[in-house]
Amino acid sequence: MFKIPEDILNRLKCHLCDGYLNCKPVMLKDDQQICGKCFKILPLHEKQSCQRQIAFEAIGNCLIFPCRYHQMGCQYTYNFDNENAHEIQCKNRYFTVPDVVTEPSISSTNNNNDPEYENIYSTIGPQWHCFNCNTIIPKSSKNSCLYGHISCDNCKSDMCMACVKNLDGNSKIACKNASKGCKEILYQNDVGAHRDKCPFNDIACPIEKCEKKFMFDALMDHLKQEHVNQVILSNEVTKSVAQKNLHLVFVCYEGVFRMLYYYYVTYVEVVVEYLGPCFKAQEFEFEASVKVNNEVIKKRFSCANWNDYLLASGASFDRKELKIPDEKAIKFQLNLKIFKV
Repeated sequence: MFKIPEDILNRLKCHLCDGYLNCKPVMLKDDQQICGKCFKILPLHEKQSCQRQIAFEAIGNCLIFPCRYHQMGCQYTYNFDNENAHEIQCKNRYFTVPDVVTEPSISSTNNNNDPEYENIYSTIGPQWHCFNCNTIIPKSSKNSCLYGHISCDNCKSDMCMACVKNLDGNSKIACKNASKGCKEILYQNDVGAHRDKCPFNDIACPIEKCEKKFMFDALMDHLKQEHVNQVILSNEVTKSVAQKNLHLVFVCYEGVFRMLYYYYVTYVEVVVEYLGPCFKAQEFEFEASVKVNNEVIKKRFSCANWNDYLLASGASFDRKELKIPDEKAIKFQLNLKIFKV
């Protein structure tokens, strides 16, 4: 493997995002080099005019690339076409944004070296314009997507306006959570469905009156550190329930679950939600059991995912099953156990 000299490295950059040509497919369009990440989001009609640089890709397999933020102090290096998320998580990435210079710098005309001579033009330097509204952006307010497009604070959104502009049905764009580690590259029509189920979404803390939001993998640590006395650190609990809705939070199986108990006058219902990536909810089931006289009534259901729009079917117990007359208040011992299937 060969480390690339700095002078050559500066010529191996994508003209769209200013990142290195470190991933396939490396393309050439109108004598301009395009990296694999930018090529994936190009509109179809632009992709058709690109030529793939097979020879460069073959040589690239022998090269070691630095992080694009190495000039800001990052020491990380990686091989060509290495599918890792370092650059979107690099602690140095927020110190620099690709410069889109739209006005030339104007130097002072003070040739007299007079310290008292002031020229306002000497302070004018590069200016950055928002890709969406074209307003000049103060350096402190620059926001950049993964591909180097700059936007102002007013135009900043989950989806980069420059990336999605003029996209057709065959074009792909990155998930809004790409900066958090999501590697999904999606067709435009699939963005909405993925957005609701992305495992890198933020989720609100399930403890009442706590308004903080976290990524799934950080939620469990938050609960253990700040709400340890308000969560159940087990997969099973026995609780006295009555005519009042109840929410319980479980931390077990390296995940977070929320039990929802609802009182409906003539019956009660129990639902358990998995507070994590939606697709993992199907790995878990729960069993709700009630002891009536000497008989134990058990009901087992799949855990729901936290993002279900409709209340998932759960375990229900009516007054007849509980042997509680209509004129009496509902009150009984509920045992709930969560299983991994």
